[in-house]
Amino acid sequence: MHVRYFETFAAVVDQGSFTKAAQSRHLTQSAVSQQVRELEDWLGQPLFERQGRIMVPTEAAKRFREHVGTILAQLHVAREEARGFEEGSIGHLAIGATNAVGVFLLPGLLKRLRQQGNKLRVSVDFGTVQYLTQALAWCKLDVVLSDFPVQDRNLGALSQEPLADDEVVLVTRADHPWARAGAPIMPAQLRNVPLLLQPVPSATRALVLRHLNEAGIDASSLWVELELGNTEALKRAAREGLGPTFVSRYSVESELAMGQLAVVQVAGVEIRRKIWCLTALPEQRTPRVQRFREFLFDVFANSRLDGDRFATALDSAGLGVVPAQVETARPDVVALLASSRPQEAVLEATLGGAANRQTIASLGLPRDCLVILIRRGDDVLVPRGDTRLVAGDRLTLLGRSDAVAAARRQIEP
Repeated sequence: MHVRYFETFAAVVDQGSFTKAAQSRHLTQSAVSQQVRELEDWLGQPLFERQGRIMVPTEAAKRFREHVGTILAQLHVAREEARGFEEGSIGHLAIGATNAVGVFLLPGLLKRLRQQGNKLRVSVDFGTVQYLTQALAWCKLDVVLSDFPVQDRNLGALSQEPLADDEVVLVTRADHPWARAGAPIMPAQLRNVPLLLQPVPSATRALVLRHLNEAGIDASSLWVELELGNTEALKRAAREGLGPTFVSRYSVESELAMGQLAVVQVAGVEIRRKIWCLTALPEQRTPRVQRFREFLFDVFANSRLDGDRFATALDSAGLGVVPAQVETARPDVVALLASSRPQEAVLEATLGGAANRQTIASLGLPRDCLVILIRRGDDVLVPRGDTRLVAGDRLTLLGRSDAVAAARRQIEP
């Protein structure tokens, strides 16, 4: 039995139509019908039955489709290995992504990939995580990046790994009163403004409403004035002043940097999730897919710095490790770092309750002092001006000795 018969059968099941399968396979409808009949003769039982004007796969066909997916996957791996693609050689990588990940994260990742000298031809398909997972299982995709996980019972012979952290944040126009106040709002205040949300059945909307419900805000009490199924449209509407909206922090990095939007913290509400990477199981991955997976995890691992990496990064930037003339505690993360000028120093300070939930920008630290690292429990965070701080955070401060010492007195309990 020729492999193309299995591929044609899979196309008929997947697309639910002999006509659509013929178009996708560049065959005539009669050729598709002939291949399916020969496959039925080979199996000794029918694979489709007529219901009205359409052909519906039998239960045997549905089970057989799962086995065909495994067969085609193994053939795909064998073909790629036989071709022997080496690092940097020309090849094809089919990536699937949910909209938020594909639009706002993937272009930057692919740019990095190209900068490394890779000559891959990349295609990207967008869709729901359910659609993409099925395409991955049926070897139409090599890798799937999603902002929502697949339930274990639906994974089948696939691997799912957490790749990166993401946060769903409330954003408004930068000149909105909430943004200008620079302080968290109470959840109840969300009832008094027109909100922009994704339409049902958006998973992001469900996640937001679940967290708000846990904070005592029933979804029916919210004033949802506009529903938009596209993150870009939500951001544009928020910039135009139509109302606040909840979106992935990754999706608004450029607007935050340009001062077009601002993040507003909702007291007691912190919506975090993971970015997930789905591939075939390790033994079924092609070398090219395995290298791309390693590339992804390397990129995101380096976006969160541990103490050793951070010390190395500062040293390579010209900040040597020398004794600092500051009569305060030394940072346990980086040991003792300062520039070659003795009047500059680095130390660590613990954030007191009075500064809880403030952003770094709103602290009003001395001009000659910078926050260069945040330790939160076991996590090490790279600070930004809009980073929201939590009481107990340990902040590594770098700058002129007197400014650093003043900043420490300002933020500690």
